[in-house]
Amino acid sequence: MDLTPFMVINLASFKERDRACLERFARDKLNIDNILGMASHEKYTRAIREVLTSEMSEPSEDFAKFFISKLGNRRATQGLIEQFKEYIRNSMQEMIFDIAKDQINSIQDKLKIQNQEAKTQQDEVKEEQQSNSINSEEQKAFYIVRAILAEIIEGDRISYSNTTQYFSVLCDDKWQKWVCRLFLKGRTKYIAYNDGIDEKIKFEKLQDLYSFRGKLLEVAEKFKD
Repeated sequence: MDLTPFMVINLASFKERDRACLERFARDKLNIDNILGMASHEKYTRAIREVLTSEMSEPSEDFAKFFISKLGNRRATQGLIEQFKEYIRNSMQEMIFDIAKDQINSIQDKLKIQNQEAKTQQDEVKEEQQSNSINSEEQKAFYIVRAILAEIIEGDRISYSNTTQYFSVLCDDKWQKWVCRLFLKGRTKYIAYNDGIDEKIKFEKLQDLYSFRGKLLEVAEKFKD
């Protein structure tokens, strides 16, 4: 039996890969063949990490000789070995710094994108709220039309949608089911019906909307059910 554990879990420094390993031991996921394969993988992976960590902090002569042989045909004298040990330490530190910097930059870029997306969503919501707001006159007009339509349609089914030129009175909050459009933003007031006729009817004051009761109910009849 191998006395060296293939996996060591440090609860004070718990990593996501530790969670993935532990999940393999769950009752519903337990598979002996998979665990044996994982044991071999974890054993040698951890051992390699330990060797690399040791070589990074205190390079051995063999490690220095490896780089000497890779980077030229010079004879590995003791002086040259000591020089390469220092080169290795510096290179490892710079490599770790570059990796950490790249990771930080990557995280910052992702955060910038997320912040920009969040700001865009907030702007869209704000714009939608602003675009769908109506002034006091339009609000009064809406209440009048809703009161008329409430004779055949429940009041909570009636809403409105605003644009820069007019606002529409809707049924079930669907733009396809608009009953009428009220043009109140200019000096002259108009109303248009969803009856297939592209016509705007002029009126003088909001109270005149009550005179359109018959036509409003006629158009709303098709949205009643």
